[in-house]
Amino acid sequence: MDDFDSDALLILTFDEQDSIYFDNTILPKIESIKDLEYVISVTSWPIKYVQHKKRKPLNKEVYFVKFVSKSYLNPNRPELIETIDSLFYNIKGNYQLAGTGVVHKAINEQTQKHSSFYLLIGLAVLTILLVVVIKSFIAIVQTLLVAVASVATMIYSSVIFEVPISMAHTILPVILLFYSTSISMHILSHGGDFKKVLRPSIWVVVTTALGFASFLFSEITLLKDFAILGISGILGVFLAAICMFYPQSYHFQLNSNFKISKKIRPIRFQSLRYVLIAIILLTIPGLFLLKSEIYSLSVLSDKNKAYTDHTYVENVIGPYFPIEYTVDETQLKRNLVSRWIHDVYQLHQIGAVISYHRFPPSIDKIALGYQSKSNQNIYRITFFVPLISTSQGAKLIQEINDISKIHFKDFQPELTGFMTLYLQVSNELLNAFRNSLLLAFFFVFLIMFLFLKKIKLVMLAMLVNTIPIVSMLGLMGYLGIRLDMVTIPIGCMLLSIVVDDTIHFMYWYKTKGSWQEAIRRSSPGIILTSVVISIGFGVLLLSSAPPIRYFGLLSCFAVIAALICDMMILPSLIQKFVGNEQP
Repeated sequence: MDDFDSDALLILTFDEQDSIYFDNTILPKIESIKDLEYVISVTSWPIKYVQHKKRKPLNKEVYFVKFVSKSYLNPNRPELIETIDSLFYNIKGNYQLAGTGVVHKAINEQTQKHSSFYLLIGLAVLTILLVVVIKSFIAIVQTLLVAVASVATMIYSSVIFEVPISMAHTILPVILLFYSTSISMHILSHGGDFKKVLRPSIWVVVTTALGFASFLFSEITLLKDFAILGISGILGVFLAAICMFYPQSYHFQLNSNFKISKKIRPIRFQSLRYVLIAIILLTIPGLFLLKSEIYSLSVLSDKNKAYTDHTYVENVIGPYFPIEYTVDETQLKRNLVSRWIHDVYQLHQIGAVISYHRFPPSIDKIALGYQSKSNQNIYRITFFVPLISTSQGAKLIQEINDISKIHFKDFQPELTGFMTLYLQVSNELLNAFRNSLLLAFFFVFLIMFLFLKKIKLVMLAMLVNTIPIVSMLGLMGYLGIRLDMVTIPIGCMLLSIVVDDTIHFMYWYKTKGSWQEAIRRSSPGIILTSVVISIGFGVLLLSSAPPIRYFGLLSCFAVIAALICDMMILPSLIQKFVGNEQP
């Protein structure tokens, strides 16, 4: 497609007006679009040489704006869309503006709006929680300042490293806001003395940072940016905690309601065996159901104007998302190509088609972008389909390939354009998820080995952190929740978070030599941290975007499962496999 001029399409529809108002008000605005930068043409329905399945709707005026895209892989011109939108903002009647660039622009705007909304709601919820749990003005202020500092560090890093805040990064401010309370809660549960938890806190920060760092090795820029922002926020948490709590300036008395270590009882090993077997049997099938998928509309609210405009245009005017093919006429006969186009056009997903062979000989096909500039035997064909998910797109491509096999033997039309990019990114998401999660587990294992120095303890610690992550992924598979641009970081990120409480527990076990004493020392901080972080993830359930709600739901599940593993399963495993050995 590099040999073809890159272009993209916007569709404008207007309610039919009285002719005087339309001619005097709307038509001049439409004419002015032709003079905008990047605009190639503005054409009323029907577009010449385009074969449509739908007819022009009654009582509607329809215009197609063809413009130069940044590249054939990037159809977005947000500044052009904003200009066009402003032209018709105050006209009488309804108008719709649709196109892939419109949806992309709406997602970016929603991302910025949601980031601010989640942050404000999260800060309010966190403040209420701290007031209920801590009840100390100084401690509340210290904890809030640590939380705000973590988010501020992330935002500052996004500016320094020029990382754009995308939909995948929307959840980070809330995660950092509530995760930052982890160190604060452990400090406060030990009377506000940072010295008592300084060593495990250092191990925690290193482990969590390395968990996020696993994304740095991905080929997906979005995940690398996620890692940079996450690591920056985590380092901000630790530095802010040092500034707020070190050295100790006062003694904090934890609310007696949270001194519940005497009530915690490990699961008996005889019962634990059946629990572990049940988890394995239930989880493994779900893991095989885990798949990746990209669907742009899934992250938009159905009340968003871009969403409603898209739905209206797709249903009334017809689909506009392009599937591009190129054919080499030295290898494929034109009559066979025509029959192939005819059969593909009969598929119910296809709404329109533009083909080089419909242009008269006198038309400059190179100028229209339907003949290669470097090899004039290669031509372009565009089918227009609904804005579908990558899994639906893959099925459609397979249907088209099956039709190709009927008409062609040695050579077939070559798929190219936006769809190839989306399918490739979707496949890469699953690979990136697997690779980064394995790398994160390796980093955690390495840190645990350096920290615990005994392979038996390391394996027990790894087991109790594997259970919540694998169980969460199994649940994800059963529920049909796909790995997409929002949920892709969930495995590594949650592993990095849930391992923190295990480190605090194992630190006190190594220090005191008793799992009972480890529970007594670590349980208040672990329970408070888990409750606060779970409620923090619960804020994401307020989102109108399903992927963000799923992220919040799955994260709550994993954090609660990790709490049970640390408090009830890990002590039981230590009793059985370590016994009275010196840690």
